[in-house]
Amino acid sequence: MTSGLVAGQPADLLDPDDDEEAEETPGGPLAAVGYTVVWYGVPVILFVGGMFLLNSGQRTHALQTLADAAPEFAISLALSMLVALALRRATTAWKAASVGLAAAVVGGGLATVLSSAITGNSLS
Repeated sequence: MTSGLVAGQPADLLDPDDDEEAEETPGGPLAAVGYTVVWYGVPVILFVGGMFLLNSGQRTHALQTLADAAPEFAISLALSMLVALALRRATTAWKAASVGLAAAVVGGGLATVLSSAITGNSLS
């Protein structure tokens, strides 16, 4: 079986089965959660990479800051993963990378607001 272009016949633009291979699947819930983790991983990798450019005193302070922020970071990541699952359940129109980015942004904001509400610290 040959395509219409090779056989000298024009392709049928109204045939929905003609371009099935060209369409990309948006990915499932696991892909959305995976991309959320990737979006969280990029700043961590940049932060750790930047620590190697610091002198030893600054590097120690940066490591301490990273260790102090780890619990809040983990809570933010967990909330973002839940947001990714909810977004993927709500729509399959977005690609998994877009869902992951949206979930990372919304989950990080949600964690910030919840942390402020629980601790009583102002956001400003």
